[in-house]
Amino acid sequence: MISAPHANSCSLHAFFRKADVSRPLFLPVAEVRQLSAAAQEATACENYEQALQTYSYITHTYPDLAIIQYARIKHALLLYQAGKTTDAVLEMEGEEEELRGNAEVHAALAAMLYSESPKQIDRAETQWEIAREFDQRFSNLDWVRKEKHWPPAMQTALGNFLNLK
Repeated sequence: MISAPHANSCSLHAFFRKADVSRPLFLPVAEVRQLSAAAQEATACENYEQALQTYSYITHTYPDLAIIQYARIKHALLLYQAGKTTDAVLEMEGEEEELRGNAEVHAALAAMLYSESPKQIDRAETQWEIAREFDQRFSNLDWVRKEKHWPPAMQTALGNFLNLK
């Protein structure tokens, strides 16, 4: 069983739990919310590896819950931060197919595609146009950092895309 990380301020520790299929449905949802909060806190504390592990746990333990959409997006962003750029692009492309019209997914995919393969500038620009259609705030790096909590590597990728560097 994958360990489920929990947070206590910025010091984090893991615990193990066996799946209990007899638990009511609201318990997994509550656990996903608690784990997501722990991952967000880890990201805020710049503990990206812990946040990545937490989002990995969520996405592998509860793959069928609709509430984990946010965790899947953040997982892809943190894969990018960890230098696993190919995996990050593949995951974000999967999210783009599943969550078509999600501005964050399209903006992140635009930044990733441009940074990892400048030859795909046309595809990146198409993703960006879709993102801007739904939410123009993604062109504000300060907003992305403060409100969306993207890790530094993704902020840099987005900045490079916005400035076409």
